[in-house]
Amino acid sequence: MSNILLSICMPTYNFGRFIGETLSSIIPQLNESVEIVVLDGGSQDNTCEVVKEFQKNPNIQLRYVKREARGGIDRDMDLSVQHAQGKYVWLFSSDDLMAEGALAKVLKAIESGLDCYLCNFHAYDLEIKKCIQTQFVLNLHTDQKFSLSNIEQRREFFRLLETSAGLFSFMSSLVVLRSRWMESIVEEAYFATCWAHVARICGMVKTKLDVGYLSDVYLFKRSGNDSFLDKGYVHRLGIGIYGYNKIATDFFGADSYETKQIQRALCNETPLSMLISIKSRVKDSQDEVSELNQIVRLLYTRKTVINRLRLSLYYAISPAVGAFIVKCYKRLSRNRLRESCSH
Repeated sequence: MSNILLSICMPTYNFGRFIGETLSSIIPQLNESVEIVVLDGGSQDNTCEVVKEFQKNPNIQLRYVKREARGGIDRDMDLSVQHAQGKYVWLFSSDDLMAEGALAKVLKAIESGLDCYLCNFHAYDLEIKKCIQTQFVLNLHTDQKFSLSNIEQRREFFRLLETSAGLFSFMSSLVVLRSRWMESIVEEAYFATCWAHVARICGMVKTKLDVGYLSDVYLFKRSGNDSFLDKGYVHRLGIGIYGYNKIATDFFGADSYETKQIQRALCNETPLSMLISIKSRVKDSQDEVSELNQIVRLLYTRKTVINRLRLSLYYAISPAVGAFIVKCYKRLSRNRLRESCSH
C-alpha cells in the first residue's frame, strides 16, 4: 500500500518556460507523504529537460510521464490522476505558483476526509510580478464544509458562488479524493470541452459530495498565458459560456436554482466591459461578431432587469466608443485591484 497521502498532478503542454518556476515553488514544501506527477501531453519544447533536472534530486518523489501525441487537457488531467498514488490529488497547472506554506495547510485540511476541497488564489500578471486581483471562489471568508447532496446546503453553496472557479473550473484550486475521482463516470461528450473534470465532480452530487472551502490564498495564478486563445477571443469566451450552461442543464436542470446561480456567476466573471472590448477587437469579422452576439445572448439568458440593461448597452455601444470606455475603466480600476491583493 502506498504511503503517499497527496499527489500533486500536473498536466502540461509546451510550458517549459514556466514549469521550472512552478516546481521550484512546490519542492521546498514537500515531505515523504507527497509526490509530484507531471503528465506531459506531448510537448515539443524543453519541458522534458527542465523536469529531468529536478528529478536528479534524490530527496523528492517526482515522476514524469510523457504521451507520444497531444491528447488535450481533459485527457491529460485524467491520465495524471490515473498515474497518481496518493489518497488525494491536487490538480495543479504547470504555470502557477504554490504559496508558501500552502502544502502544509492542504495536508492538514485533508485530514477531515472530505471528497473535495476548493481554495482561493491571487491572479498575477504573466511574470508573477504584479497582482491583478484576489479570486475568492465563494463569497465567504471563513473555512466551511458543504454537503452538496443535501439540497439546502447545495443551494447555500451555489448562492455563494462568485465565479465558475467556485464550481471546480480552475484546476489549481482543486483537491480531490482520488477514489471518488476514479469511480465517477464522465460522458465521452465532455472530453475535449475543457470541462470533463467539472462534469466528473458534479456527477458525484447524486450520491455524495462533501466539499471543503479553504478560505486562505493557496496559490498564485499566472494570467496572460491562456492556452485556449489560439482560436481567438470569441472562441475562448464560448468555451466557458457554452460549457457551463451545458453542465448546468445536464446536472441540475435548465430551470433549477443551481443553474440560475451558475448563470449569475458567469455574468460576474464576464463583465460588460470585457464583452465590449472583445466586440471592438473582432469588429471587422462578421462571423466572429455573429458568434459573439450569440454568446452574449446566452450569457444574459436570465430575464432580469440588470441583464436586459446589460444586453441593451452591449448592442448600443459601438466598438470605437467601447474601446475608449474600456481604456478608461482599466485606468480607474487599477488602484482598486492593487488594494484587493494587499489584504
